[in-house]
Amino acid sequence: MSIKEKILKIMSLALEINPPEVDDIGKKRTAVFVNWSPHCNLIDGYVYYGGWDPSKSFTDYFSAATSSDDADRHLDAIIAQLEKIKAEVEAES
Repeated sequence: MSIKEKILKIMSLALEINPPEVDDIGKKRTAVFVNWSPHCNLIDGYVYYGGWDPSKSFTDYFSAATSSDDADRHLDAIIAQLEKIKAEVEAES
């Protein structure tokens, strides 16, 4: 997969974990926030296990500089982490 395809996969997994069609889904179950910063070629995200709440801090954080030499490895690790979260969320449903 190309870097672009991996970024799209990460975004897709975040949307599968927290589908926008479900009201307040991120408050009801594990929430994944993903940010793409094209000015510095950085993708990062925050995971709130058990749901997002403004009074809680994130549980986990991920980041990858997509222009770095090891971008493929970092993006693969993020994809694996999100696939695991997706499987956990689906098992709870």
